[in-house]
Amino acid sequence: MTPAKCLQIFRFVQMIIQKENEKILDEIREFKPIPSGKDIVKYRLWKEQKEICLYTGKKISAEELFASDGGYDIDHILPYSKTFDDSYRNKVLVRSEANKNKGNRTPYEYLISQGGEKAWEEFTIRIEHNIKDYKKRQKLLKKHITDEETNEFKRRNLQDTQ
Repeated sequence: MTPAKCLQIFRFVQMIIQKENEKILDEIREFKPIPSGKDIVKYRLWKEQKEICLYTGKKISAEELFASDGGYDIDHILPYSKTFDDSYRNKVLVRSEANKNKGNRTPYEYLISQGGEKAWEEFTIRIEHNIKDYKKRQKLLKKHITDEETNEFKRRNLQDTQ
């Protein structure tokens, strides 16, 4: 493929993304007059998750999502401090309280500590029914992060930033 053709495809994809973001902004403005970039990410995650908190299973209304009290957070599925992974695939929208309680753990470690195997089983069903992205599902269903994996994540993500 020629460089000119690559540039043409790139510009076309950019145009599609821009139109999609404009549509999302219009939808967000129904609830929040001046949306931020973070609001766009929250909205995308909310839609991707079929408007539920993956950790609690509770439905999230648009009014709650954009309420000024900030009852919902963007959580790093695998803790950023262990993986340096700030990608979209490593993010979910969850109740602020659940995010705070999860802390620096995997969803598995958090859910087992909160409700045991039953909580984990319910979570895995939510993931299988709501998350289409295979790599994101893998992150959500990962039980533990070993020290070796932590070092590899850091090495890879630091290398990606150089």
